[in-house]
Amino acid sequence: MSLNLGPVSARHEGVVLDIQGAGQFSTCRLGVATKRASGSFFEEVLGDGLPIPPEGLAGQTTISFSRSGPNLIRILENAGREDRLSLPGGAPNPDIREVCVYHFEIPEDLGMWGLDGTLSLRLSPDLRLHVRLTLGEQDGGEPAFVQDFPPIDPDQLGRGY
Repeated sequence: MSLNLGPVSARHEGVVLDIQGAGQFSTCRLGVATKRASGSFFEEVLGDGLPIPPEGLAGQTTISFSRSGPNLIRILENAGREDRLSLPGGAPNPDIREVCVYHFEIPEDLGMWGLDGTLSLRLSPDLRLHVRLTLGEQDGGEPAFVQDFPPIDPDQLGRGY
C-alpha cells in the first residue's frame, strides 16, 4: 500500500509513505468480566495494538464456575487502561463496553470433573472474534466439556475510533 501525502511544504515536493505487508491490528483490549473480593473487573485476554497473523491473534485465560446448570460469560472490550468495571462513586467505566453475553448450560454430571477450565479467544484477520470454553481437563487429556460459541461479527467490535 502506498500513501501519497502530497506537498508537505513549499520546500518539499511531497512525501510517499510505502507500507509493505501492513495488515490488521487489534484496536482495543478484549477480555471477560471477573469478580474479586474488591469488586468486578475486566480481565484482558487479547491486548491492543497487536498484529493479527493469518491464523488469528489468540489468547486464553483460566476460568472457574461455581455451579453446574445455567451460566454466562460476558465478553468485554476495554479502550482504556483502568480495569475496574465501576469507578469510584459507582459510575460505570466509560472505556469498558459489553460486546456479547453468552448463555450456556454446564451439564450436571460435569461437577465430578471440576468446573475449572480455559476460555480461549481468537481474533481472525477478518476481525471476527471466536470464543471457546473447555472445562474438566484432566491430566492433559481431553476436556469433559467443550463449547464453541457463535463468532462475534466485526461490526459488534470497536467504537468507530
